[in-house]
Amino acid sequence: MSVRDSSTFSDTLYSLLYPDGIENNWWNWARNRVILYYMNKFRQEPLLDVGCGRGVVTCFLKSHGWNVEGIELGNTTPLCEGNFYYGRDIFSLPEEKRQQFRSVSLFDVIEHIDDPVVFLAEIRRFFRSLKYVYITVPARVELWSRFDDDVGHKRRYTLKSLSEHADLSGYSVVFSRYFFHSLYLPIMLLKSRRSAKMSVPGSSLFLLLHRLVGFFFFVEGIILPGKIPGSSIFAIFEPKKF
Repeated sequence: MSVRDSSTFSDTLYSLLYPDGIENNWWNWARNRVILYYMNKFRQEPLLDVGCGRGVVTCFLKSHGWNVEGIELGNTTPLCEGNFYYGRDIFSLPEEKRQQFRSVSLFDVIEHIDDPVVFLAEIRRFFRSLKYVYITVPARVELWSRFDDDVGHKRRYTLKSLSEHADLSGYSVVFSRYFFHSLYLPIMLLKSRRSAKMSVPGSSLFLLLHRLVGFFFFVEGIILPGKIPGSSIFAIFEPKKF
């Protein structure tokens, strides 16, 4: 089973989403810091970042002291040095290697998969040392737009529907919340104009602007109540003990 095999993610789309400098985009800047903030409260290492792409999150976590490796079905160039497995399915890793990992991350991955319940259950079965699964997903079906069709999303989640998938696949939710709250209304109003292409700051001035916008979304992602709807969800799953 693989993410690429069960999704409509294409190489052309991949290049639109991961251009050089994408780690400086305001959305990634904020998302990385929201992820790090909450992961540090439930820290388990080593971590395998599944569907890591060029390593936008992987490299950020590594730069902040995490023992992390990345795995990706596609073949691309990582943004940093480190242990990356490209052209590999997570279930193809040797058993000895799989049992080293105490956590797995799925950052904007399971929404591309036809049957995420089976996929999550297989992770629990294959990674027997697993303590936590860190997850981000797009949120709120009412925000569905052309963007979701373009990037191959199968669904957008609510806190409830994500919890249901966790339960069905053998996990308990130890933490979950919405973030990117202030994007909810703009996305709702501008759904027909959303594009899959990610912008990259091309000058020092635009880099500063991206940082300022990113900082705003990071701050609201840690101070606003997590049940206020936003365009994304961060969650942490823990395997149930049977």
